[in-house]
Amino acid sequence: GDIEKYDVVYYCDKLNKIWVYSKAITGTYLSATPATTSPTSVNIGGTTYSIETSQAQYALSANGEYKVGDVVTALIGRQGIVKIINADELSQKLYGVVTANTIEQYTDVNGNTYSEKTLVIFGTDANTYKVKNTNKYKEYEIGDVVEVKYNNGNPSISKKSKNDIYGKVTNSHIGNSKLADKVNIIDTKDGEATKVYLSRLVNTELSKSDVLFYVANEQNETTDLILDDFTGDLNEYALFTNVNESGKNSIYTYIDGTAEKTITVPNTAFGVKEGAGYIRYINGAIVDIKNLKDMGKVTSISGNIIESNSSSLYIADNVKVYYKDGEDYIVTNIADLVNNFEDYTVSAYYDDTTKNGGRVRIIIAKEQI
Repeated sequence: GDIEKYDVVYYCDKLNKIWVYSKAITGTYLSATPATTSPTSVNIGGTTYSIETSQAQYALSANGEYKVGDVVTALIGRQGIVKIINADELSQKLYGVVTANTIEQYTDVNGNTYSEKTLVIFGTDANTYKVKNTNKYKEYEIGDVVEVKYNNGNPSISKKSKNDIYGKVTNSHIGNSKLADKVNIIDTKDGEATKVYLSRLVNTELSKSDVLFYVANEQNETTDLILDDFTGDLNEYALFTNVNESGKNSIYTYIDGTAEKTITVPNTAFGVKEGAGYIRYINGAIVDIKNLKDMGKVTSISGNIIESNSSSLYIADNVKVYYKDGEDYIVTNIADLVNNFEDYTVSAYYDDTTKNGGRVRIIIAKEQI
């Protein structure tokens, strides 16, 4: 795309090449390290950034224009903050999901500390921000989708909802809706959120119920997209080795990588069997446990695709792979399994079809006798 105002541009004379960075963040200037006399990094909106230029360092220093407690916009380059501008100058908006409500300590321009209700927001740019909720009469729940605008350095927060975008996802479109070149995508569930690359969604099909909110630019291109637990990537996937649901309390023992863990759930039986499954939490409490689906005997693994006689599925980036030796499970990886594939009978377990955003989450290999 074209270079725009506030982009950070680098030029290499020898290579005759340019590099363009288009990242800008807005938030409250919270602290400086090692000190405001000569900062090398600063915390803005709850995230720490290195300072790349002497101009930005001076602007954020004790002698500079911006003080701790000010709301600022930082232009981010290759190695950190390149320039600081007034928050109102760029008219930047933050879109994201509320992940926590806190009370934070702030410092005013006179150096006095005060407390303020604060929202922790996971933005569509995959950064975490702390934003003061200065409206004492409006509360926001964990999981709310919000927009933050700044006026004279003061944040204005509003809840958002817009989901009339749907259809098959390609590298350039969702259905008939065109995507911007640098579309920001996150997936959220129960107050948690994670960045999603567009490539993760290609060949899936979104319904309106899968979308919480999206933003379109003046060219009607989608620039920001927030999904409602579409990918399943926020669940905890586990291999249950022992399940006891016979008593008042249900007890589940499972393997997560190399660690064996046991959880007890009072007054609830989820009907889970030993084998591959997942655990779902809300605010640290278990609300669901289910088994994954078995795709049958695996016939081949090629790249990130795994095939059986009945289906072909993508493998999750963080898939868990185990060799089973008797009652023991030994952690391995895809590359090692592929190299020794002919020696094993391989089973794979998935959460949903590719169309619905699913992936193979757990693979178990048993040595052939």
